[in-house]
Formats: sequence, C-alpha cells, structure tokens
Amino acid sequence: MPIIRSPSTSILSFNDDVLDIILEVARRDRSIVPLSTTCRRIRWRSLPILFRKYTIASYGQVNTSLPATLRQFVTTLLLIDYCGDVPLPGVDETSEEWALIAPSLLRYTDDARLCGAYKSKALADVLLQMPRLHTIEFRFPSLTYLHGIPWPVLKHVLSLPSLQELCVDMHRFAPMLSDTEQELTLDIPINLTSFSHTLSDYHRRSVVFPTERKALELVIKSSSSSLRRLTLAMELAPLDLLHNGADWSNLRELHLRGQYRTIGDPPLPLISVFAHMSQLRILDLKLIQPTELDPQPIWPSGYLGQWPWPELEELTVSCPQIGDNIYGALPTTLRRLCLRYTPHCLNHLWRTEDGLPGRRADCQWQWPLLPSADILEILRRSDVPRLRHLELEYEVDDSELDLLRSVAERYPGLTSFHLFRCRKDRNSHSTADVNPTDYVRRLIKPLTSLTNLEEITLHLDLPGTPRPQYFPTMRFGSSGPYTLEELEEFSRILQVIADMLARMLRPSLRTITLWKPAYNAVFEWRIYDVVCDDGEWHAPYVSSVPQNYTYY
Repeated sequence: MPIIRSPSTSILSFNDDVLDIILEVARRDRSIVPLSTTCRRIRWRSLPILFRKYTIASYGQVNTSLPATLRQFVTTLLLIDYCGDVPLPGVDETSEEWALIAPSLLRYTDDARLCGAYKSKALADVLLQMPRLHTIEFRFPSLTYLHGIPWPVLKHVLSLPSLQELCVDMHRFAPMLSDTEQELTLDIPINLTSFSHTLSDYHRRSVVFPTERKALELVIKSSSSSLRRLTLAMELAPLDLLHNGADWSNLRELHLRGQYRTIGDPPLPLISVFAHMSQLRILDLKLIQPTELDPQPIWPSGYLGQWPWPELEELTVSCPQIGDNIYGALPTTLRRLCLRYTPHCLNHLWRTEDGLPGRRADCQWQWPLLPSADILEILRRSDVPRLRHLELEYEVDDSELDLLRSVAERYPGLTSFHLFRCRKDRNSHSTADVNPTDYVRRLIKPLTSLTNLEEITLHLDLPGTPRPQYFPTMRFGSSGPYTLEELEEFSRILQVIADMLARMLRPSLRTITLWKPAYNAVFEWRIYDVVCDDGEWHAPYVSSVPQNYTYY
C-alpha cells in the first residue's frame, strides 16, 4: 500500500496571531531564543516577547545596557535600588541621627531618607524611550531601613501617558520634601488601574510622615475612578479617603497589609470603612494584631448595615473572631476563604533557653489562636458551596477531626487546602514517641473524600519537630540553631509523609507542600510532585522555597 505523505507546512505560512501563540509557547518552554534566530520575520515577532520585561539595578545611578532600538518593546520595568547612601546598621530611623548623617558621606542625595538614585536625567531619558511601558515597579531590597523615593521622581513616573500599573515595594513614598520643594501638588491626570505600596511585613513602622500620607492620598484620589486593584500598607493607608472620599466604582481588589487600625470616634468597624466599594471581588486583610489592642470583628453585632460586596469571590481575614457576623453573611459567590493570622503563628514558635518551645519575648504582636472547635462553628455559620480554596489556622483541640470532616462534607469542590495547625501541648514531651506517619494518617483521613483536591499545604506541628534555639544576641546567618542530623531526619520523615499523602489523596492531587525548619533560623516549604509509576503513587521531592520575612 503506497504511503501518502502530506505536504509539510512552514511555520512562516501562519499569520501573525498564530505565530505569536507559537512564540508564547516557546517562551514557556525556554526555547524562544534559538527560535528567534531562524529568520528575520520570526526574530521581529519575538522581540516584543523577549524584551517586554526588563530590570535595571541601580547602584546610585540609572544605567542600562539595553540598546535604544530595543527599549520600545519594554512594557514592564523593574527598578531595583542598591543605593550606597542607605545608612549602615545601628542608625535608628526614629532618631534625629538618621537625618544628621554627614552630607559629605552622601554621594547622590542630601538626605539619607530620600534616595538620589532616580533623580538623574538618565531615568527620564530611559522612560521616554519606552512608549509601550504600562507597568513600573520600584523595589528596595532592605527590609528595615527608611529610604524613600522623592516626590518629583514619582510625579514624573505618574505623568507617563501609557502607565497603568505602579508598584512601590519597600520604599517610603515621598516621606518628605526636599529643600527646593514648597508643597505637594499633582496637577496631571492619572488613570492607573493598579497601585501598590508595600513595606516590610515584619518591621513595625513607628514613623509615619504627614507628607507621605498626603502623597499617597493625592495619587489614590486622582486615580480612584480607574483603579481596579489597590494594595497598601495599613499604617499609611488614607482610611478616610477609602471610607467615603472617592469614587470606587471600578475597584475589584483591595489588599491591606500591616498593623490593624481603623478610624472614627467611636472606631468604625472595617465593614463600614470599605462599604462604599460595592464592586469588590477580592478583600485581602492581612493585618497584624498588636499586643496592646484586643482583636476586633469585621462585622460586630451592633453594626446594622447590609452586606456591601454582593459579588465577593475571595476573602482573607486575619485574627478571626467567633462572634463576627461576617461569616453568616458570606455570599454564595465566594471561591476562596482564608481564616489565618498575620504573620502566621508558626513564624514565631521559638524555643526558650531552657530548651522548651515558646515565643520570642521581644515580639510586639499577638496570636490569640482560636481552637479548632471555634473554627468549626464559624464554618457551620457560612454557606459557600462553591468554595475552591480554603486556608485555616487554629490551635488543636478535641474537635479537630470533626472540623476536617466538616471541611470535606461542606466543600466537596475544594481544589486547594492550606492547613496551619498549632498544638497547645508543644511544651510537653509526652507525645515525643508518637509515630509521625500514623499521626498524619489519622489527621488526613477525613479529607480522602475530596476527589477534586489538587494542592495541599500543611504545617503539621508534628510532635518532636525540631525547633530553633533563640538567643537575643543571635544574628541570622551566623550559626544554625539546629543540628544537621535532626534536620536530615525530619526531611526523611516528611518524605515518608508525602508518599503516604500521595496514596491517600490520589488521583486528583498534584502537589504537596510541607513545612520544615531550616538551618538559617527561619523555615522553608518543601514541594513534592505527586506521580504514579507502574501503578504506585508517590511524591518525589522537587524543591524548597525559603520563607525569610515574607508571607505565605
């Protein structure tokens, strides 16, 4: 029988739309660079994909090696500030010493609190050569130092007609005016769709500058009608403006991080502060609970308003309260629910000098963990049958298995489940001889009916888990607070547990993520992929994601 050969099709016979799809696939497969060298047409179609994201690391001046002919393709620009004018460790940002650093020691600015790296004409020239630029991110790698972007630089960036998204990460936002500036003004139209200003999650901001808060208010108010996503540090957020001072008709996402606060006398509940944002789809409240303030419900019993977010799809609540009326009012549109603490309590479970676990004595935050029985009561009051992602953090009690059985029964469509459990008897050695595999098998068995579960993340707080030794003078990165032997043994235990989970939660499960202490006094998340080889389900270790000072 003769073999019929179909004529081969050249990639050049495809139109530009199909060719762009092929190039996107090649980018994900990391093969776009060799493909772009095949011919002139493919190279030209590859340029907007190869150079749409670009990073400039500034060590005092903005320099880029990207040829001017390629800058036209950049749509997202990341600016990382390694400015040499940041004060050395030991200078307190709350003292006058910060402002009195000898000017002769500063190379690019007259004030250490105002970064001079972006004040040069070089940045303005680079931005003018990027006509497609719609996203700019300023990133400052330090977690603690006060180093801000001057207002003239921010105004120039905001004046770019193509700009849609602005992110300022770890920088202070125009904390003060320079000697040549008289006042804060913003006389240009702004049409941002996304604005983000975030600071360190683990460094308490004791200094709030009036100029900074006013600058944030100017930017947010000027773009409120076009904003779809807003992310702010709670300590600096202009809550009066968020409450009733702007048009939020297009806002779909509100993300707040930092220390809990509100406005009003008497203080307004947060549901009232954000009630005007009726189009919200995502409300993300990762708020730290200070030790001097009792936890507050989002919807207290005395609040008589109606549910303000009829199409809410994602809700994150830090420090949940069993008396909070918000849970009984959740809409059936909800897809993601997180009942957690910020930061997670596991980040601060240290061991005291006598060898017993405990929290750091110098910590200024609190974690009033609800027992699993209270979390169960909260879930029973909610009616969210379409839930796809659930995150729970609680203190273990006798109702834990009832809670997990209720999760499987109430949310059969779950595809992702994050569990942070903390044992209240962690100071006891009575459970040290418990078999960890049997312990986890009993815990996870209620979840085996979740036939759609694809991803599970667990902080198990296993008996006998290695815990770091904390000393007030210890510096991260000096000497490890664990022995390598105990970490290796714990890694072996986690591998056995991961293989067991793969067998128990098959065939839908794809990824397992387990918490593990790390040698550098923090912790990491170990990721395992679930695979089936010759009918045998197991979960080989893939990688570790270190979590130093970031949220998970």
